[in-house]
Amino acid sequence: MTSEISCFKAYDVRGRIPTELNQEVAFKIGVAVASYFSTQSVVIGYDVRPSSLEILDALAKGIQSQQSEVMSIGLCGTEEIYFATNYLDSDAGVMITASHNPADYNGLKIVGAGAQPVSMDSGLGEIKSIAESASYDESIDLKLKEINIREQYLDKI
Repeated sequence: MTSEISCFKAYDVRGRIPTELNQEVAFKIGVAVASYFSTQSVVIGYDVRPSSLEILDALAKGIQSQQSEVMSIGLCGTEEIYFATNYLDSDAGVMITASHNPADYNGLKIVGAGAQPVSMDSGLGEIKSIAESASYDESIDLKLKEINIREQYLDKI
């Protein structure tokens, strides 16, 4: 069964919480990211928005449902996800943020191995298609691997 997910934009995912982006949508995007990149591991970070932790929870469960390890670097800036994805040799990275949008929005910036950004022309369209046909499973037990790479990041910059 396919259902339209409206929060995919040209270069990222952004939508109002909870009407356009919610736990079910985040879970399905997690499934799609893990499937599209054939991941063994995915790095996730998030910003201070009120909805970031619930999106993290659902996104990580979706990734885990595809037998992929989820490494959380916690509260961070988008540039730290780029660094961590490369530094930790991860197959993909996801930053939970809606950048400059109002507080009732949240979103996802997705990168592949080597911190390569994706857009509708380079993988995001396929991720959207996979997400739209994914099933939602609330029963997944969340197992996050918490990693602190802040010192390594600061040393690098």
